[in-house]
Amino acid sequence: TDFIVATGDQVTNANLETLDREWQAYQLILSQSDYVNPVYESGGNHEVRQDGAVEEELQAFITGSGLDSSLETLALGKSYYSITEPKTGDLFIFMSLEGGYRPAPYDEFTEEQLDWVEALLEENYGKGKNIYLIQHALISGYGPGDDIDTPYYGGSMNAELPTAQRFISLLEKYPDMVWISGHSHEDFSLGYNFTDNNGTAGSMIHNPSVSNPTQVTDGEIDYTFIENQSQGYFVQTFENAIIFNGANLCDKKIYP
Repeated sequence: TDFIVATGDQVTNANLETLDREWQAYQLILSQSDYVNPVYESGGNHEVRQDGAVEEELQAFITGSGLDSSLETLALGKSYYSITEPKTGDLFIFMSLEGGYRPAPYDEFTEEQLDWVEALLEENYGKGKNIYLIQHALISGYGPGDDIDTPYYGGSMNAELPTAQRFISLLEKYPDMVWISGHSHEDFSLGYNFTDNNGTAGSMIHNPSVSNPTQVTDGEIDYTFIENQSQGYFVQTFENAIIFNGANLCDKKIYP
């Protein structure tokens, strides 16, 4: 594996006083692994769980995750960044939630962040490279991660919020890219893994959870922990195709 992409919620952030220790635990887990290639993270809603301390929490994400570990990126002090994959020249855009823990009522992106994303897309779109947009929170009634007609998940971004509308407009203006989201944890078996909204947007893919994939019980998300269940994708990139292989990371098996 050349590198790992994480779609947010690296920490729980249940208490601001323990947030630094959580990031230290995250770093310790990585350091004890035999995996030595890069890990790139986007910022989820748990990174900004404690209302009233968002600026402090975003700084903890910047220093705790390392972003792309370049001095230039760290010096910018932004929780969003991009990388160009050296082997292929593909572009990876890592967004960050900036509004707070509850995406449903909050405008999660600053205009500055959306301006930055749009400028990157204008510069790189149609130049023969794959573009991946990593953004944690799904949007209610739009995209992957839930059933659009009978949604189970109540924590989505409100599609009527101005920044959500602008985000959607970018997905539809630049459809030849891949948006990878997380947030709802929903298990592969629920079948909410991919959509292109009937051809109106690009390839939109939902990433379940490496620590707690969820099921649905009585029409509600069930967060009961299931031992040895850890889900993500093993992604293969070819000249004319990108294949997302759903995998159980505990038993190291690809799902059929």
